[in-house]
Amino acid sequence: MKGVASVLVWVQCLLAFTEAVWANTEKIIFLAPESMNMSYNSSTLDNLHLEILTPDTRSIRRHLPSSFPSAESSAGSTSWLLLYNLTPSRRYEVRVCWAAIQPTQFLLDLYDPSDVWKNAELTSSLVQSRQGHEVVSGSRLEPLLLQAHNGDIGAYKTPSVLFLRIRAVANYYSEDAARMAQVEPPLVDIILDPYVFGILPESLVSTVVYITVVAIWAVLLARRIVSWIRRLIGTKKPFEKAATAQKKTI
Repeated sequence: MKGVASVLVWVQCLLAFTEAVWANTEKIIFLAPESMNMSYNSSTLDNLHLEILTPDTRSIRRHLPSSFPSAESSAGSTSWLLLYNLTPSRRYEVRVCWAAIQPTQFLLDLYDPSDVWKNAELTSSLVQSRQGHEVVSGSRLEPLLLQAHNGDIGAYKTPSVLFLRIRAVANYYSEDAARMAQVEPPLVDIILDPYVFGILPESLVSTVVYITVVAIWAVLLARRIVSWIRRLIGTKKPFEKAATAQKKTI
């Protein structure tokens, strides 16, 4: 019974380190760009009022607008976020996690700010997404204020920055006409996860430690079981020899 109790204690301790996860995940892996100089105008980062993911604020939970493909938009509804204050040349991944009860296809793209400013279609999508998010979220987004100034009039030195575009396409069919006409915005977690030594996302470090502990514990337990079986077999052999000798004398 003591052995069983100790095993249960081990299992409870290991389960304490487990976390609930979402059923569906879409991600994109990238290297952060170098810092850049950007001319100041009315469309610069501090006027966009986008939601921001940084190494200090790595997760956002919110409802994202979603829609079925249409003639105007074959890729559903578009949302934009800002990845800010990244470490240049460091590997990151961005994940979008959502529940399986809200079937949605997510398409993720990353853009340098300069590429967005040069592309009228992307700029228009960015502005429209900003306006649509205020309706969906019901709250005004806080502006991003750039702190770094390089001393030149009309120019800013920005940290490593990227735009994240998320396109959400409703991926279900229902006989309920109302549900088909009005797509419910899926609740998602948007997570920025830096890599450790460019190999492993930081969020998986605890999982690796967990698996390592379980593996070591399993090996030690297996050795004890094998040792116990060997001792059990060893104690049976004298009795078997005595029984065999007794049969021969009879």
